[in-house]
Parts: sequence; structure tokens; C-alpha cells
Amino acid sequence: MQELRKHKRRPTKHEKVNPFSGICYCADCGKKMYLCRATSLTEDQEHLKCSTYSSDKNACSAHFIRTIVLKEIILGELNNMVSFVRENEDEFVQAAMDNSAHKQSSELAKSKKKLKDAEKRIA
Repeated sequence: MQELRKHKRRPTKHEKVNPFSGICYCADCGKKMYLCRATSLTEDQEHLKCSTYSSDKNACSAHFIRTIVLKEIILGELNNMVSFVRENEDEFVQAAMDNSAHKQSSELAKSKKKLKDAEKRIA
């Protein structure tokens, strides 16, 4: 996310960077959603809109969401997750450990394959 912000095309007129800029995608077409803000708009009026719809009205429908609504949805989901973790701490820890072990074994398998391919090339 920070890497995306380093390569912004033009400087912003707003001091505060929107936390959702560059990371939201349209649910239907999968393209980026553009942040729409202006000095004349209040913070409650800022919204994200589908880039496909902006360029071609027939390719996708007018998808947009206000950033204030998106914040409320994300905070609600985070609160649900935190309450789930509090109620099922042991189950959550086990699931996290299983996921970590699965990722490690997957990475190990990829590394072994690369090593095997490299040894084959050398031979």
C-alpha cells in the first residue's frame, strides 16, 4: 500500500491521505476504484467509484461507495473478528498455526523445486 502511494501521479491538495486509495476494486469487473474528492466536498461526500464505469458506461454499472460507509463496514468486520478471537482464542491460534505451517511447507516445496532445477541446469 505504501509502495503504491510513493508513485502517485500528481501531488494531492489534501494533507490527509485516504486509507482506501489504491486498494479497493470493483466487485463486478475487478478494476480499481478511484477516489473522488475535492476541496468543495466534505469528508462525508468523498467516495470511490469504478474506473471501468468512468471510462466506458456500457462495460460496468455505476458502482460507488462513500468512504465513510466503507470505514463503518471495515470497523464492524474488525469488531466481529476481535470478538470471535476473544470467544474462540484456542481455535483461532490453532487455525493461525495451521495456516502458517501450510505456507511454510509450500514455500519449502517451491524452494526445493528451484534447487533441483538449478542443480539440473548446472549438471
